Amino acid sequence: MKNFLINNRRGIFYGFFISIGLIFLVELMINLEQKLFFIASIILYLVFVFEVLTSQIYSKKILAQMEIPQVDTYSKFSQFTHHLLLPTALYMSCLGIIYYYHLTLPKYFFFFICFFIFTLMFINIRAYYEDKFKLEERTHYIYDIIKFITFFQLTNTILETINYFGFDPFLSYVLIGMTAFMINTIVTIRRNQFNYLTIIFNLITTLVIIETVVALSSYTNFSILATSSYTLLVFYITSAILHHKLEGSLKKEVLLEYLVVLLLSLVILQGLSS
Repeated sequence: MKNFLINNRRGIFYGFFISIGLIFLVELMINLEQKLFFIASIILYLVFVFEVLTSQIYSKKILAQMEIPQVDTYSKFSQFTHHLLLPTALYMSCLGIIYYYHLTLPKYFFFFICFFIFTLMFINIRAYYEDKFKLEERTHYIYDIIKFITFFQLTNTILETINYFGFDPFLSYVLIGMTAFMINTIVTIRRNQFNYLTIIFNLITTLVIIETVVALSSYTNFSILATSSYTLLVFYITSAILHHKLEGSLKKEVLLEYLVVLLLSLVILQGLSS
């Protein structure tokens, strides 16, 4: 553990810095400093991008000095989606949660969740570019956590924004559908299985998620938070089915198992929201 902390102190530092920065943004919103909130958000994001880019540049320089071949496990586009696009979506979704829930947000819990996620993400990115395969492999699960948290927070932010400005709800359906499709597409690209079949499968699962949001928004009195939770559950199930599809292990028994999980979870969520 001690060696892990020492060897990954840079990732831990930046994870802590970003998390403290997000808590500072919460305080700005509580004190109604919206202008400063947006300025500080941009500055904090630049720090975030700086760490991602310098990790890549520094690590490549070290590998070159040691005459070790550059890492090319994934395509440049896959690196872009996992090391910049998805983390950026995560950061933006955090800003949305802060903006709409700053008065009720449990700050300490939010801090520890952000610290855990951003720290492991920075460690994973740096391990990838430094060709530390075992460390990169051990921490890669963080992207599964990121995609679900990002989807939930973006769904919530989209619904809150549409409701706040009084836009047509159809826009929220489109944006949430695009979010789900983008995240699942990133997964297929990462696995080098982005083809017509997976595109069609992603479109079908996206339509299921859109229909879920439409049904919850039109035929229930659920709060936006509850609607986002239900939609996350459906996204989790469809993502799990996609995973089995990519693994070639999708069978009727698997579909039945997830159907049972979905129904039980819906009953539990219904009980918690009533």
